[in-house]
Order: sequence, then C-alpha cells, then structure tokens
Amino acid sequence: MKFLMSNIRELLLSENEWGDLKLIQKGQWIQGQKSQYQEIIFQHENKFYRYIQEREGSPFTDWYYLLHEDIEGCVECEEVEGVNVITKQWKRVEG
Repeated sequence: MKFLMSNIRELLLSENEWGDLKLIQKGQWIQGQKSQYQEIIFQHENKFYRYIQEREGSPFTDWYYLLHEDIEGCVECEEVEGVNVITKQWKRVEG
C-alpha cells in the first residue's frame, strides 16, 4: 500500500501518532555495507505495515537519508502481521 512520505516522516518525528498512522515499533539501525537500515512498523486502519528507512554516512559526518518516494511523494509499504517466534539461548552451566 502507498503512503505519503511526508506522513511517514512526521510519524517518525512524533514517535507516537500522526493523523491516522500509529507507530508500533522502531527497530535498531542495522549496518549494511555502505549504509544502515531500520525497520519501522506502523498501524493504519487496523492493519500493520512495514517501512524500511535507509541512510548513508557515519556518526562523524551528517547522515543522508535515502528517500524512495515516487513522483507523487508516496512510498510503498508492505502489509505485515506479528508472529510469535521461539528462540533458544545457550547459557553457562553453574556448578
């Protein structure tokens, strides 16, 4: 589904809600080769969507945010659903 990039930007700045969009989860920045990306999950009309935000640069220089919007200023976001995942962790044996 397409959303206006300006609304996504305002949602991220508000860190809560903007219009009919509600921020659900803002992931950690993950390092790629020359850029970083972050997964954003938000809610719109009882459905959940994912937007991937990308940036280039470093903490020592300015970040340049890559905008993937179309001619109408919209970005494509995919519908997602939350699923429970079980993971195994290994811990040291005491004694």
